Amino acid sequence: VLQDYPGVTIEILPPRSYGVIILNTVAGPMANVTLRQAVQAAIEVESSGQATHGEGYFELGPGIMMPQTAWNSEVSAELYNQNNPEKARQLLQQAGYDGTPIRVLATQEDLGDYNAAVVAQQQLEAAGFTIELEVTDEATLDENLEDDARWDITTNAYVFRPDPVLIPAFVSCTADGKWCSDPKQAAVDKLLAESEFEARFTALEELQRVWYDEAPAIKLVNNYGVAALSSQVQGLLGNTHFEIEPEFTNCWLEEG
Repeated sequence: VLQDYPGVTIEILPPRSYGVIILNTVAGPMANVTLRQAVQAAIEVESSGQATHGEGYFELGPGIMMPQTAWNSEVSAELYNQNNPEKARQLLQQAGYDGTPIRVLATQEDLGDYNAAVVAQQQLEAAGFTIELEVTDEATLDENLEDDARWDITTNAYVFRPDPVLIPAFVSCTADGKWCSDPKQAAVDKLLAESEFEARFTALEELQRVWYDEAPAIKLVNNYGVAALSSQVQGLLGNTHFEIEPEFTNCWLEEG
């Protein structure tokens, strides 16, 4: 709608985040890696992108780092966007899933995350999961996520960071879901210890491989940024890093 207004400039910017389905790796059914892999197998991500951002405002990609960075990788791409409910059902059987309700926590105060949760619910139920979608206000959601016994799945987004060690879910064992394993820690230790990019990129690709193998979270889509500016603003677009925060330096207003 804004693009129809005279004097307004709309720019679609590179991805600034990607959506994730976060799984509780330390308590409840999702502590079983085979069940997490069943979730991974069931998810088709384009429907989520349509529901959360809309046509033209997202792109697909398996990388756990943003595609415009030097860290982008296709490692384990075959495990991304599988859309394979039959494989999911086989993994459910292998895991001995007995129909225990899987609690998905969400809030309508963030409609993007909420819509992602609704789409995930539909896809997981089609694959044989029993899903209970619990919708609360944001404060209650945050409180529930602090209690490992209170939830199984939630949705969120990882925002742009220029280095993988700046993403808490990768380097910490205390971020939502509390993903922690020896292979993860080994890759993170290399990322932290190495100084040469080539060695660090190898470590990042190992981290991405482990992330897909252990399925602590399911990547959805890369979400584009959008800038809506007065056409009088000059020197900003193309010269600032909107993926982190706009920097209003060396820009000016041009009198119309």
